[in-house]
Amino acid sequence: MLANVTLGSRASCGVYMMPNERNIERGLIWYDAARWRAERISEQTGVPIRSVCGILSALSVGVVWGTTVSQTEALCQGLAQNVSTYGAQLGKALRILGGAHPWRVLGKRAYKTRAFYLNILLPQRDTLVTIDRHILRAYSVNWPNLTAKRYRLLSDRIRQDAYDNVMLPHQWQAAVWLEQKGVK
Repeated sequence: MLANVTLGSRASCGVYMMPNERNIERGLIWYDAARWRAERISEQTGVPIRSVCGILSALSVGVVWGTTVSQTEALCQGLAQNVSTYGAQLGKALRILGGAHPWRVLGKRAYKTRAFYLNILLPQRDTLVTIDRHILRAYSVNWPNLTAKRYRLLSDRIRQDAYDNVMLPHQWQAAVWLEQKGVK
């Protein structure tokens, strides 16, 4: 099912595809499953859960989720420092691993990674909305850059869509993300 989305008076998101029932079900538990994986890594390595969630978030930029998990696990075990993400993101992950607080390390303007961090750390709470390139594509957003105002506008739209579907915003985001990626 397609839905029209308009953000504010001038910013339009065009049309997006509603997630199917299976992806809605998966979206409801996606961040719980991510938290479970983070807990497992924390238990196996002794790295605090807060840090593992921060490392997962830092290493996730531009990387497939399964690769992010395995590289986080290796980094926490001290087995690897070569990762698939950008060098700056590896630097952030190493600072978090060294004990720095993820919220400070991820940076004030790192809207996606900060939101992703909170969503993994606190999957049962209504926190920030994770907006990545897949969500921009799903909502047919064609902005040249994602400013704080634009991030907030799209977050508000996603939040409303989530509430309309009786879900937490990050659960809705996960369902839309799964639909966009073609997960059946």
